[in-house]
Amino acid sequence: MSTTTPTASPPNYPIQPFDPPPPGTPYPYTLSSFTRMDDSPDGDFYSQPRFVTHIDDAAIARLRTYYLHNLPRTGRILDLCSSWISHFPPALEDAAISKKKNSEKEEGKGEGLEMLGLGMNKAELDANPILHTRILQDLNTNPTLPNSHIPTNALDATTCVVSIDYLTRPVEVLKSILEWEEQRFKARLLEYNARI
Repeated sequence: MSTTTPTASPPNYPIQPFDPPPPGTPYPYTLSSFTRMDDSPDGDFYSQPRFVTHIDDAAIARLRTYYLHNLPRTGRILDLCSSWISHFPPALEDAAISKKKNSEKEEGKGEGLEMLGLGMNKAELDANPILHTRILQDLNTNPTLPNSHIPTNALDATTCVVSIDYLTRPVEVLKSILEWEEQRFKARLLEYNARI
């Protein structure tokens, strides 16, 4: 297991911090902003597993580098809209797998990285080897994180890769995440713009 911290300077990524508008300012979006062209239930689409990557190899490599420099090696990370692969770099995968093995031996209180995955397809979540906890939930019908799986104030980071735009209630989902984190809250919402 790799426990080293990267010594090289992290690459510069185009980070766009969100500055909330002052209280009393109208929200810039309406409910129609989140209306989809196809309003059929998401459960229909996600009933069949899709063991594919949704971004190309170059995007995966950059994502792994970003994660390597920005995600904790210990604690608890929630992977929203998770699937069979979370695109974490080997150092984080090793930390998660080590914690998982120690937990299975009932030594689970030690250092390591606990990964929670929330997604819509059981077979895909079951195939993800780094997940300790798998949560099946449609965030478009229930945008609140389940308290039965996530201890209060226990998330050290949340990731959501190329999926926030599929949520019809993203503000409610993000507020729900915020309830599980107080001052330490760090959500990583990563989008990929492929130009063909």
